[in-house]
Amino acid sequence: MVLIILTNLNIEYLKNIIKYILPSPIKNLIKKIYYNKRKNITFFSKFNSFQEALDYSKKTTNYLNESLDDKNINEFLKPEEIEIEKEEERFHLFVNFVKKLKIENINIFEIGGGNKPIFYFLKKYTDKNIFSYVLERDEIFEKYNKSVSQKYKNDLKYVKNVEEIKTKDFLIAYFGSSLQYLENFEEINNQIVKNNIKYVIIFDTIFSTFDYDFYSLQV
Repeated sequence: MVLIILTNLNIEYLKNIIKYILPSPIKNLIKKIYYNKRKNITFFSKFNSFQEALDYSKKTTNYLNESLDDKNINEFLKPEEIEIEKEEERFHLFVNFVKKLKIENINIFEIGGGNKPIFYFLKKYTDKNIFSYVLERDEIFEKYNKSVSQKYKNDLKYVKNVEEIKTKDFLIAYFGSSLQYLENFEEINNQIVKNNIKYVIIFDTIFSTFDYDFYSLQV
């Protein structure tokens, strides 16, 4: 198995410039502008269990709720609408990675693809034969299935749990900024190991040096 954690190198380079070169007043101004732009999404509090965080989230979070789910489904990306230049860096990096593989038929297990499945980007920007299962939440996976273009319904399937997955010969497990949201990561990890998935790709995920697990809310 090859574990690949890809980040936006350009952003990291800019962060180092800001941290080590720019004078403090300019650094503070940049930070203020940056955090003001992101004020609608932040992490809040610290919980010892998933259930504790879930119970509290019902009172506070604006991040995952029915209205937001409906909005995301209504904005489900159509193949003809894809413009990779307008997307996050992870889409560019992953497409380039797949292009360089000396394999034509590629099965992908995507965890948390949402309304922008990586499948569509690979179909548009590579000449590979792609098949993909996308693992999503119980509440929305079927709605996403109904949104998939008729042309690709046999090649792109959303599921709510790993037991529904019939294909076993995956080449890639893809976490597109989704790993931090999983309650059952161990179950998914066991599936990855069991099926000898060669490449595990992790994007835009927070890691820590703590030797214990804890939970927070994205609000």
